[in-house]
Amino acid sequence: MKIFVSLFCLLFLFSVEAYCGQQLDELIAQAEKGSSEAQVKLGHAYFEGKGISRDYKKAIFWYQKAADQGDAKGQRALGARYEFGYGVEKDSVKAAYWYKKAADQGLARAQTNLGILYETGVGVEKDYAQAVKWYQKAADQEYARGITHLGMMYERGLGVEKDLNEAFLLYKKAAKWGYTKGQLYLGMMYENGLVTMEPDLDAAAYWYQKAADQGYRRGRQAYYRLKNERRKEESIARPEVKDAVLDKFDKALLKPDKKEREEISIEDIGPVEPLPDKKGDPDVSGQIQIRYLKEAQAGDHIAQNYLGFMYLKGDGVEQDLEKAMSWFEKAAEQGNPDAQNNLGLMHTGIDGVKRDLEKAVYWYEKAAGQGQLTAQNNLAIMYLRGMGVEKDPEKAVWWYEQAARKGHVHAQANLAIMYTSGQGIERDLEKAAYWYKKAGENGQVVAQNVLGIMYSKGRGVEQDLEKAVFWFTKAAEQGDPDAQNNLGFMFFVVLEENRDSLKAAYWYQRAAEQGLLTAQNSLATMFENGHGVTKDLKKAAYWYEKAAGQGDETARRNFELIQQEIGDQGSAKTTEKN
Repeated sequence: MKIFVSLFCLLFLFSVEAYCGQQLDELIAQAEKGSSEAQVKLGHAYFEGKGISRDYKKAIFWYQKAADQGDAKGQRALGARYEFGYGVEKDSVKAAYWYKKAADQGLARAQTNLGILYETGVGVEKDYAQAVKWYQKAADQEYARGITHLGMMYERGLGVEKDLNEAFLLYKKAAKWGYTKGQLYLGMMYENGLVTMEPDLDAAAYWYQKAADQGYRRGRQAYYRLKNERRKEESIARPEVKDAVLDKFDKALLKPDKKEREEISIEDIGPVEPLPDKKGDPDVSGQIQIRYLKEAQAGDHIAQNYLGFMYLKGDGVEQDLEKAMSWFEKAAEQGNPDAQNNLGLMHTGIDGVKRDLEKAVYWYEKAAGQGQLTAQNNLAIMYLRGMGVEKDPEKAVWWYEQAARKGHVHAQANLAIMYTSGQGIERDLEKAAYWYKKAGENGQVVAQNVLGIMYSKGRGVEQDLEKAVFWFTKAAEQGDPDAQNNLGFMFFVVLEENRDSLKAAYWYQRAAEQGLLTAQNSLATMFENGHGVTKDLKKAAYWYEKAAGQGDETARRNFELIQQEIGDQGSAKTTEKN
């Protein structure tokens, strides 16, 4: 048995710093004698459950001991526990205090953590210059996470002059060292051609896959999105289109509710960190399930939330909504904000779960009060629609703003919609444009499309057709049919001096293939009249028929007329031949 235990300890030590038997006794003895290094290690052991039962309170006790002695690693660890509320009541001010203590001693990890607090305004007054200062200090020590965050500041021009080349170099350095977020952001720069002038999709896919291979969820999402978009483009003849009026773009501004697509979504829930990538390896999947189950049964709220998420999604286990609900409840009752948000979502009635909107609001409020951004956005939606609570657009605006200011992309887009429509707040298109831009820069497709509309019309911003094309393109490349149609319209009608019929036809067809009625009619008109394309009545009839099938009466009449013309041409040819 002793041989087995020793072998187990040896194997464990290759993966994480765990302590077994005599090692643990020696560590405790050293910690009790006042060794700050041992105190930090013992705190980690209790926090992670490495060779000992997990105990957050004991972890905090030893971190505090080390921190009080001036140990930088103990100070950083203590700051992290205060930031996220593990073992202590969540306290962002204390988190900033301890991060600063450790950062002043040159600990790169603490410097990065402190920079994030200054960037987001959590626990300290928001100060981009201070954020840059601390990111730079961490980057000077070759700390990949600090390098990546410094790159983000240069890319966005926050606290420093905007410099895409510098951002690119920083992302590249972090990416080569294997940091997943750096790999993701480097891929995004390649995909959007921000430095390379032209998009380099091969390089983007390479870096997205690097991040995905390490189990980074955002990396996987970016990789598969790009992979799906890179299908072979069909060749399209050069078209032109009949005159149209730009005023039809106003519809998106006058009817913002039509653009409010950000429902309470399953994609917004889940653990703070991505689940490990278990696909294709049932043995690994089973091991992970057993690990989470043991920790969850022992009362660990993080593991309980993970397990609930796995049962909800059927990720590595057979989907079981009752078990998902049960584990979320256990974690939520311990104050886990992610679980509280997840529980709120389930009570909205997803996937056949019995709807209880009052309970949904209850749990969203619990999570939102702890600063959980998705819960704040979801709670705003509940107030806006009067779901489980009295309808109150002003409260909706307040909650959207809480989440938007901390960078929640859907909340930013939804807050912009509120400013556009004047719901719960005075209508202000300049502020709407500000928040649409924030969301658009974070990849939110609806915001990108509406920004294109605003720049095309000069609504809330100075009219700028190049920027309109830029934002329409961003959304269109993500597959948004409205943006694809709008982009086709820009290239075909609005940009008279720089008309590009080929691009117009390409984007109209992309939108038409997704069933957009307007695009189907526009494409049919091109083929009917042969403006810039080879006249092709059969193709025109095809697209008119598609539009007619959606109930468009004009398209139906045009289809019948073209069918008649095709028939007449056929008769004429037959007569001539005879």
